[in-house]
Order: sequence, then C-alpha cells, then structure tokens
Amino acid sequence: MEKEEILEKSRRENRDMDEREQKIDDDSVYHGMLGIFVLVFFYLFFKMFTNQPVTDMLSILTANLTITSYYKYKISN
Repeated sequence: MEKEEILEKSRRENRDMDEREQKIDDDSVYHGMLGIFVLVFFYLFFKMFTNQPVTDMLSILTANLTITSYYKYKISN
C-alpha cells in the first residue's frame, strides 16, 4: 500500500472520532459497565441472603449488556 491509500483508509475508519475520543468512549463504557456489575452483584447477594427473589437484578444486568452490545453492533455496521 502506498502512503495515500493508508491515510485514506485511516480517515474512513476514524471519520466519526479520532483515536483519543474513541479511547475515552471505550473507557467510559468499560467503567460504566463495571460500576453496574458491582452494584447489581452487591444488591443480588443482599437479596439472596434475605431470601428475596433475584430475577429482577439479573434482568437489569442482561438488559444493560444487551443495549450496550446492540449499540456497538449498529454503530460498527
């Protein structure tokens, strides 16, 4: 590949965000997901020890994962 082809390919791949913005976006999603996981699991264990149903916590966790994955899928296509 020539220099111009490489530059054009990079411009197409990064047309919405530069590398810094993309890294910040990825990190924010990671930290947000980590926070959700920690909160849900603490609340999940609390509900297990107090003999309350836990399916609502699992559905919140699943919904969060589904929405995040679907968004990334739609953006990447």
